[in-house]
Amino acid sequence: MWTRMKRCLRTYYLLELLKVLWYMCKDFPNWVSGISSYLPCLIYLCLSNLATCDSLPAFGRLPNLRFFCMKNMPTIRKIGREFYDGEGNCKKLRIIWLERMDNFEEWWTTRSGEEDREFLIPNLHFLKAVDCPKLSFLPYPPRSMHWSLDNSDKVLPERGFGSLASSTLPFRVVINNCKYPPDMWVRFQHLATIEIFQVEGCSGLRTFPDILQSFVSLRELYLCSWENLEILPEWLGQLICLEVIEFINCPVLTTLPTSLQNLTSLRELLLRGCKGLETLPEGMGRLISLEKFIIMDCPKLTFLPESMKNLTALIELHLDGCKGLETLPEGLGLLISLKKFVISNCPKLTYLPESMKKLATLIELRLDGCKRLETLPKWLGLLISLKKIVINNYPMLTFLPESMKNLTAMKVLYLYGCKELEILPEGLGMLISLEKFVLIDCPKLTFLPESMKNLTALIELRLDGCKGLEILPEGLGLLISLEKFIINNCPKLTFLPESMKNLTALIELWLDGCKGLEILPEGLGLLICLEKFIIMDCPKLTFLPESMKNLTALIRLLLDGCKGLEILPEWLGMLVSLEEFIIIDCPKLTFLPSSMKNLTAITELRLDGCKGLEILPEGLGLHIPLKRFVINDCPMLTFLPELLGHLTALKCLDIQSSPNLTYLPESMKNLTALEELWLEGFNSLPEWIGQFIYLKEISIFDSPNLTSLPESIWNITTLELLYIYFCPRLAEWCQREDANKISRIPKIMLDGEIFIPGQAIDG
Repeated sequence: MWTRMKRCLRTYYLLELLKVLWYMCKDFPNWVSGISSYLPCLIYLCLSNLATCDSLPAFGRLPNLRFFCMKNMPTIRKIGREFYDGEGNCKKLRIIWLERMDNFEEWWTTRSGEEDREFLIPNLHFLKAVDCPKLSFLPYPPRSMHWSLDNSDKVLPERGFGSLASSTLPFRVVINNCKYPPDMWVRFQHLATIEIFQVEGCSGLRTFPDILQSFVSLRELYLCSWENLEILPEWLGQLICLEVIEFINCPVLTTLPTSLQNLTSLRELLLRGCKGLETLPEGMGRLISLEKFIIMDCPKLTFLPESMKNLTALIELHLDGCKGLETLPEGLGLLISLKKFVISNCPKLTYLPESMKKLATLIELRLDGCKRLETLPKWLGLLISLKKIVINNYPMLTFLPESMKNLTAMKVLYLYGCKELEILPEGLGMLISLEKFVLIDCPKLTFLPESMKNLTALIELRLDGCKGLEILPEGLGLLISLEKFIINNCPKLTFLPESMKNLTALIELWLDGCKGLEILPEGLGLLICLEKFIIMDCPKLTFLPESMKNLTALIRLLLDGCKGLEILPEWLGMLVSLEEFIIIDCPKLTFLPSSMKNLTAITELRLDGCKGLEILPEGLGLHIPLKRFVINDCPMLTFLPELLGHLTALKCLDIQSSPNLTYLPESMKNLTALEELWLEGFNSLPEWIGQFIYLKEISIFDSPNLTSLPESIWNITTLELLYIYFCPRLAEWCQREDANKISRIPKIMLDGEIFIPGQAIDG
């Protein structure tokens, strides 16, 4: 095998990437020692799951090697001088990636493992060690720019980097599953140049190790899951280069050091999951460069320091899950740069401070789960820069302030879960820039203001769960920019305004759960740009309007749960662009129109739960581009048209829960492009199925009379999966001497369990 590979490698002289996986020999062959001459251009080398290999050849001699990876090689214990073999060093090696090397103990970074004049890995940029608990680099590790260590505690330099020459300096250190005892943290003094420090999963320390105050260049500090961290040192304020701080899941931390106020370069501060945090230092207002401040899941915090009014550079403020927060500082309105303000799940907050009306730069405001906020302030309309408002789970809100009409820059308005909201202000129509308007779960809203006709910039309108909504404004047709219109779960809506015919920009229309809807407007056919039309759970709808024949741009049509629909019109064949036609749970439909033969663009046809459907039009076989055809739960269908054999582009055929369809017509042997075949309740499969030379998957369900598979199945070399479920006689056949007929199929499932021919079933 290796001789053949050697010849191959001569052919691939310019190869840049090589992976060696699951090689089971103890040693590499002798010729590999000259791999640098066979593969002088190799850049990437990965060795993975070499279970018995206990030594490596001179991969270090590869002149252009930049990425070296070893994973799950349990018998490797040492890399010494043999890795480098001769003069020179790995001067181009940039990345070392080690993973699950449980017994790996030594890697020499000099020729002797003792102090010499140079590192043999002088220019490393990234060193990653995961689950290498015994590994040490001798005499020192490479002075990598980026360190990522996970359960690899001994990799850190014990004595620094000595006098060995290297062109790189540590810049970023990421430690996961940190188990360092207090005396081991002293090793970090040798990484004093780092600028980014991230430690996750350090559960043993109650305070921050003092040695870290030597990180005078530190710009970013991330602490995650320090579960016993009780206090942060005052010297933290001496790290004056800090720009980003994140403290995540430090549950017993009760306060922040007052010296934090000295971090005048700080731009981002995140406090999340600090469940014991009770106060913030009053000096917070001195963080004059702070641009982003996020507090999440800090339930014991009851107030914010008044000095926050001095954070004049603050752009983004998030307060999320601060369940004890009762008030916001009155000076909040002095945050003259604030653009995004999010208040979420702060149930004790009863009002917003009056000074907020001065937030002239605010672009986005989110109020979510503040259940005791009964009203929105009248001054909301003074925030003239607002472009997005999201109001969610506001159960006591009954109306919106009339002043909102002044928010002429508003582009997005979301109202979720405002269960007591009864009316929208008439001034809503003055939001001339509004592009997206979403109303969800506002059950007491009975109508929309007529002024909405003036929202000529509106692109998307969604009405969902407005169970009291009885009527839509007649002026809806004046929304000349509307492209997407969704109406969902509005059961009292009985009709749509005729003016909808003027929505000539509309691309997508959804009608879902409108149980009272009896008729669609006749002018629907004037929606000349409509590409997607979804009708679901509209049981009183009995017919589709004649004008729909003009929807020549329609690509997708879905009819689901239209239980009153009795007939599909003959004009259906005029939808010349239709690619996907799905009919689900329309039990009164007994036939499909013959004109469907004219749907020359259709690629998917699905008939599901059409319990009254008795016959398919013969012309279905003329749908030459059809790629997916599904028939499910159509018990009255007794045969398939012979012309279906003309569907030469068909890739998936799925016939299930249709008990009278028990065989495939002879003409279907021409479906040679078929890749997936799903059948249920069949008594036999034809021998010509072996002509499906591209078939990848056969799934057979609930076919108790099926006793065997055709001999020709052996000819289908592309078959990747055979799935058999609730077919006891067929499953028995698979496990008898006939199993050799299916032995070349890579994956066989019998009743949900993996089956290997000739072996017992394995769950």
